[in-house]
Amino acid sequence: MNVTLALREVPAQSIDLVRACGGSPSATLRKVRFPGALPALFASLRIAAPLALVGALLAEYDPLLFGPGLVEEYELCRTELGLTDAAFADIARASLSASGAAEADRIAWCRLVDDWLAAAG
Repeated sequence: MNVTLALREVPAQSIDLVRACGGSPSATLRKVRFPGALPALFASLRIAAPLALVGALLAEYDPLLFGPGLVEEYELCRTELGLTDAAFADIARASLSASGAAEADRIAWCRLVDDWLAAAG
């Protein structure tokens, strides 16, 4: 979004100068708009690149929350730790209750845990 705005916010005098010299719309983009948008592009990359790395790391190291390994993690808790479905549901409810999510979301998620426990029982 930031880069799109930067491409549009080029000074009109610069565009007029390129057009007065016979420049095409592609020349205007190449010689005026794109170079003018480079600072916005680099600023966006400066913000997005570390966040992408954090997201990749979280997906790598926390499959229970972010990856497709939810079923495997659940089975590991049941077999290795000897947790029953009820104990697992209690842990999930405690985790949800302690989270920083909005109260309405926490209540809704705890209901989903209760529904899961009822269906599993």
